[in-house]
Amino acid sequence: MYGLDESQPTVRRDVVTFKNGPATGIAAWNSKGKIVPSSNSTFRNETSWKTTNIKLINGLPMYQVSTDEYIPKKYTDQAGIITINAIAGIKAINSKGEEYKGSEKTFTDQSKWLSDDKERARN
Repeated sequence: MYGLDESQPTVRRDVVTFKNGPATGIAAWNSKGKIVPSSNSTFRNETSWKTTNIKLINGLPMYQVSTDEYIPKKYTDQAGIITINAIAGIKAINSKGEEYKGSEKTFTDQSKWLSDDKERARN
């Protein structure tokens, strides 16, 4: 038999699913840190959205789900974790910019790591 093995699940690399949000829906924020009016009627629990970016807004990590609409990470399936999204894995780098050799064997594609989702002060 030739072709695709359909028994393998498709990895969705650029999608987040909303979870644990208010029953009234999740309010989106714009890049200036203001709530987008009526956005909670669009962003409901158990819906999935394509995301292109994650950034800090008002000190909170948020996923970009529209041109200028962001949803707090705490309301997604990625809350409290970091999922590596690099087929070859990623190399860890220390504060001096030096790579840890072989770390891509630990930080492999689709591996998940606990995160407290808080911004850290940089020295």
